[in-house]
Amino acid sequence: MAKDWHDPAEMAKDSAIYARFVLVLAGIAAWDVLRTLPFDLSIITGRRKWRWPMLLYFANRIFMLIHIFAYCVNLNAIQLTDMLGTCTSTIILALRTIAVWHRIKRVWVPLAGLSVVQVVLWGLTMQYSKSVWNSQRRVCQILSTSPVPLLIAVWSFTMTLDFIIMVLCSVRLWRTRGRGGISSLLLRDGMAYFFITFIVNLVQTILASLDLNPIMNIIVLPMTLVVSVIASTTVFRNVFTLHDDFASEFERTG
Repeated sequence: MAKDWHDPAEMAKDSAIYARFVLVLAGIAAWDVLRTLPFDLSIITGRRKWRWPMLLYFANRIFMLIHIFAYCVNLNAIQLTDMLGTCTSTIILALRTIAVWHRIKRVWVPLAGLSVVQVVLWGLTMQYSKSVWNSQRRVCQILSTSPVPLLIAVWSFTMTLDFIIMVLCSVRLWRTRGRGGISSLLLRDGMAYFFITFIVNLVQTILASLDLNPIMNIIVLPMTLVVSVIASTTVFRNVFTLHDDFASEFERTG
């Protein structure tokens, strides 16, 4: 007999698993923020020179924390932070790619256009989610999510955009890999970012395609945000740390 994924008992079980999974992710998100707090404080206290992309960096981490801890409170996270967190993660990597291509129009214009499309697609998902208060478990239980085709389109587009960014960045950095540590670092971290986020988004897309029930459709969604934010901000920190160290060494020897 086939398993009835829409059975209330099964959905309650899935919700309980979902809640435990989110708690683990909240711990990982908090650990990442605490682990990298010295870098953040060096910016806040002015010891590290302020650059405007740092605003995206801080916003990205704040969106992740708000989103994942909102899940912990009632399993009904703020969808806006999900959209903004995922999109800013992609934008951070897109800006790195635009920078290595020296801001030439044939690179930054298509990337900017694709980023706008990503935001629009994510925005469309916000109108469909519905939840109801479960008085027994004292949480908001998910009743419905966005239509499966829309969910698949959003995650597939995100994977495709990340792939385009990765290819553009890798091609450029491969040509200049012998010119310094930043190129090698970006090439290594960029490939790692794409591989990690691709796997997580692929799992999420497969689950959405199966359309087992509203909970299973998005059970990996919090993980996609946490992973993409941690990966993209790690690339950001490594590049800025190496750049500042290089600049300091140049000033001492110059």
